Amino acid sequence: MLGPVSNLYLQQNMIQRIENLESLCHLRFLVLSGNKIEKVENLHSIKSLMFLDLSENLIVHLDIDELPPSLIILNMSGNECTKENNYRPNTIKSLRNLKQLDNVEISKQEKQDVGIEVSSSDEEETEDEELQVYVGNLQLSGDSNDLFQTSTEIIQRSKERMKGYNIQHDAVLDELETFRSQSELGMNTTRAAGANSAYY
Repeated sequence: MLGPVSNLYLQQNMIQRIENLESLCHLRFLVLSGNKIEKVENLHSIKSLMFLDLSENLIVHLDIDELPPSLIILNMSGNECTKENNYRPNTIKSLRNLKQLDNVEISKQEKQDVGIEVSSSDEEETEDEELQVYVGNLQLSGDSNDLFQTSTEIIQRSKERMKGYNIQHDAVLDELETFRSQSELGMNTTRAAGANSAYY
């Protein structure tokens, strides 16, 4: 019997809406990159979600309230919403557990700039231990560096896969253009031959 779903990879599936995930209460990793999603929705109730990749979609506006506060890593790169004024500081301020946003680790200065109190070195060590316990309870490694590395690898694989699809798509278009050109040339030759026959 299969256990609870903790990792879900749905990249490049032409998905238009985020839905029917509410029952996945143990979900920790969710990859939805390279789809046709226009709106972030139906994710706030997934309290265990720590990694979310929504890169390369069609999201114009990010409703941060739809994201669960448990997120540690969020990737929205390739969406129009990342161009909104104060997108990064607003996201960091609202999701205080974030360690990485759009493949860039969140600095102490960024946290301070949005009013988040930054701990001293001793307190940070305690927080790291608490994070390890928290992640461990979710059956992850407990090492935030491993989490960053895993997320980066997943994102990179998604990008490489998407690049492969684009190259394949371009190749098909080139073939179609070549075929169209050859067909047009053939039609012109046929017309010219027909015109010459009619002339003679």
